[in-house]
Amino acid sequence: MKRRFLAGSLAAVLIFGGAYTAYWHHVAGRLEAGIADWVSQQLALGNVVEVQPGDVTGFPFAFRRDVTEVTLTQPVADGLLTLRAAAGTLSMRPWNLLAVAFEAAQPIEISITSPVSADVNLAASRIGGAVRLTSDGRLERIDAQMQNLTLTDGRQSYAAATADLTIDLPPLTPRDHREKLLGFDLTLGHLQLPDGQRALTADPIAKAAAAGTIMGPIPSGLPPRVALAQWAQAGGTIELSRFAFVQVPLDLEGEGTLALDRNQQMLGALTIRAQGLTETVDLLANEGMLEPGAAKTGRMMAEGMAKTDESGRKVVSIALSLQQGYVWLGPIKLARLPVLTWQ
Repeated sequence: MKRRFLAGSLAAVLIFGGAYTAYWHHVAGRLEAGIADWVSQQLALGNVVEVQPGDVTGFPFAFRRDVTEVTLTQPVADGLLTLRAAAGTLSMRPWNLLAVAFEAAQPIEISITSPVSADVNLAASRIGGAVRLTSDGRLERIDAQMQNLTLTDGRQSYAAATADLTIDLPPLTPRDHREKLLGFDLTLGHLQLPDGQRALTADPIAKAAAAGTIMGPIPSGLPPRVALAQWAQAGGTIELSRFAFVQVPLDLEGEGTLALDRNQQMLGALTIRAQGLTETVDLLANEGMLEPGAAKTGRMMAEGMAKTDESGRKVVSIALSLQQGYVWLGPIKLARLPVLTWQ
């Protein structure tokens, strides 16, 4: 009886192993064919796709495709978007073909060039993450983690040591400003502003983060300034479920709503919880960025509204507004907003 059981178990293992091997090679073949079909479709559309040939590997616990010398180019609005990567890897698990992991451990660059506006370049020393698809093949979610990120628009350069980004896409395209276009969650670490610009100080921003939802459709195929103007005029908003800013002496978090005014500058109604608000008012006053009367009023408000939380920290809960080019703490112009330029 024992020998029969062992023989039966061995036979079952061999049958399962053979079936799984056949399944793996079948799927690997379909993936290779799918990649080739996608490249052919892009070339037929006039897009540039350059990637060194390769096979799907990773048996038995993964499907993995290593890619090298990648160049992808396609039209966007009034310019061209180009992605370049020296090497990268795409992979998925046999038991979950709707999640595709990606990694480029070498530098990767994305650029947008246009004859009517300044070039925009985004570069990272490393990027990794995953893409999640729906059962009918639509993009549902993107998660990406980047290191040593640099964004340059031809005039100014921003840099961050780390960047974590999540984008969620709804199943349907929004019809108006009451419906969701996409959800996002972005956290930047050690953010350095362009030369000559500063937040509270010229030191790097330790943390800048925002999560929320973009509401309303943004027209496609238009220059960014035109598309954003139409989105804003139709009532488009950004609903922030969470944001954070940390730069000595200020540490704040909160939530609120953002929009664009008729000049496509920032409007906002925010609620914040801040530590170091009194010290921040003093800093801005000492730098000549607050008038003495406004600084005195701001200090009194910050000190009078401060409450000690369960950790023993003094926290101020207060409303902020963004309008007329400034951050307002009640009637006080707390800081000037950067001027947004849309190409």
